[in-house]
Amino acid sequence: MKSPIKIVGWAFALLTLICGCATAQKSDGEHFTDWPSGTSPAEVGKRVAENFLARKFEWEEGKRQYVIYPEVCAWYGSLTVAKLTGDTNLQARLIKKFDLLEKPGDTNRISPAAHVDYRVFGALPLEIFLQTKDEKFLAIGKSLADKQWESPTEDGVTREARYWVDDLYMISAVQVQAFRATRDQEYLDRAALTAAAYLDKLQQPNGLFFHATDSPFFWSRGCGWYAAGMAEFGHRVIGVDIDAGRVEVLNSGRSTIFERDLEPMLARHIATGRLRFTTDYREIADWADVHFLAVGTPAQPDGSADLAQVFSVAETLGPLLTRPTVIAGKSTVPVGTAMKLEARLRELAPAGDGVQVMWNPEFLREGYAVTDTLRPDRIVLGTHSPEALRTMRYVYALPISENVPIIECDIATAELIKTAANAYLAMKISFINAMAQMCEAAGGDVVLLADALGYDSRIGREFLNAGLGFGGGCLPKDIAALAHRAGELGVPQLAELINAVEHINATQRDEMTRLTISALGGDATGKRVAVLGATFKPGTDDTRNSPSLTVAAALAKAGAEVRLYDPQAHVDLPGVTQHPSVIEALADADIVLHLTEWPEFRQLDPMSLDGTVRNKVLIDGRLKLHRPTWQRAGWKVIQLGRASTW
Repeated sequence: MKSPIKIVGWAFALLTLICGCATAQKSDGEHFTDWPSGTSPAEVGKRVAENFLARKFEWEEGKRQYVIYPEVCAWYGSLTVAKLTGDTNLQARLIKKFDLLEKPGDTNRISPAAHVDYRVFGALPLEIFLQTKDEKFLAIGKSLADKQWESPTEDGVTREARYWVDDLYMISAVQVQAFRATRDQEYLDRAALTAAAYLDKLQQPNGLFFHATDSPFFWSRGCGWYAAGMAEFGHRVIGVDIDAGRVEVLNSGRSTIFERDLEPMLARHIATGRLRFTTDYREIADWADVHFLAVGTPAQPDGSADLAQVFSVAETLGPLLTRPTVIAGKSTVPVGTAMKLEARLRELAPAGDGVQVMWNPEFLREGYAVTDTLRPDRIVLGTHSPEALRTMRYVYALPISENVPIIECDIATAELIKTAANAYLAMKISFINAMAQMCEAAGGDVVLLADALGYDSRIGREFLNAGLGFGGGCLPKDIAALAHRAGELGVPQLAELINAVEHINATQRDEMTRLTISALGGDATGKRVAVLGATFKPGTDDTRNSPSLTVAAALAKAGAEVRLYDPQAHVDLPGVTQHPSVIEALADADIVLHLTEWPEFRQLDPMSLDGTVRNKVLIDGRLKLHRPTWQRAGWKVIQLGRASTW
């Protein structure tokens, strides 16, 4: 029978490795679950250790000043594996990796300000000393353990109360390791004090809090996928929504919206208890270390952003905040909003200046929101507070360990990054749609034009798809708010540019309506029009500012009988009837409009539609259907921006 100590050692080593598995994971995606059943702990440990050694981290290349928590876990676990297996070669290679660091504790690679790893990194050189008896590593480890304990306290807040519950565990582990290395009773006393605080704090609520509000869409969207995503990162999360019915649905593990892959993730974390939802602000005010603000900022009639929901949260939450906390804004807001919000929260909160507002804008694409939450292409952290930055780096430790780019900046820049990104995307779409109109007038082909532009690395092919233009609940209102704010700040050039972008976008919908009526002989009265797609894009049930519905409503107003099908959205539009299948929507149609590029529409067999429609006329408003296939089936196909199809 194996030694119980050996078994416990393996359990600890593998647990530590699992904590850092995102860092130790190979670039080709190999995970523990990919390996054959019956694989021994030694084989698992060694393979993860080799994966860790094979990785090149940002701190090795001078791109980052510190080693983050998952990397330390993988490194420490790998050392433990080397010790338990007696693999001296593996041990030597892992120790040599340490030599790539400059002096831990100074202002170079391992900085006292690098709090993300500072709480736990000291365990690493201490473990190396215990294995090698090299006094150099003992000195480094003792220095880090002492500095960890000497972290300054805040007025009225004890050292133990300042730290998150996970921090206390890490501090205790480092102090125990220092005791093992030195046999100095002071380290053991520190570990005992911290362990007591750890056990006490385990009895207290602690975690993340996501706000949600009364907007018919954005509240549940923001709250649902952000909350579930943070639970997936390993945090304990409570989402707050003032709609009790919605909270009940979410707590059952079901989503109130359609978003690819959201409901399984939601249900999984509801089942584990890591995620839940409530309507009670009092329940979460001092429970959370981070309050994510993911509320709606709809457009007002003058184009400015309506910030009522943002400041409503402040009025309700502020008086309940009695301890220091971070308010992380996710909503798209005009530049200058965050500082006003912080001033108001500090005015209302008993914690006063302990309330720190930072801005962490989202860059999610509806239809891909889960993927974009879990694997973002960048993370923006706008703050004036080193403590808030430390906290947010802890929150995002997993994506940071996977080398997701981090932009650390001031709050104003963070607010502008989001609106600038949306404005640029909108401008790119409107530019290619303006070129589509030029192609129609000159006899050109906008698809070939866009392909040629896309080969230019300075331009790229993304968002150069001509068609009906952009819609949804974010892009239109966000660029309108940016234009309004530019006017307020005396930057008319930007406002004029955005106004031109909006004008081009609107004319695409008008052009589709005009083109449809023209194809119907100049009069839509009594004609049956089949509309494929209601959402503003595929992969969602969101119909806000949908180009498809704008065209459908205009044709209904012109006297057409509009029959609509969408695989996810449910609409109630005067003069438009919705049907449960494509075939029913197409029945006896005089013309078919492809207005949302759902995959099932691209998979339609035009040959099979013989006898279903009255006239084989198709207008492809998204330029996503294979024109030759439809033409071979006897259809007349018209595509925006392709004069040869008219």
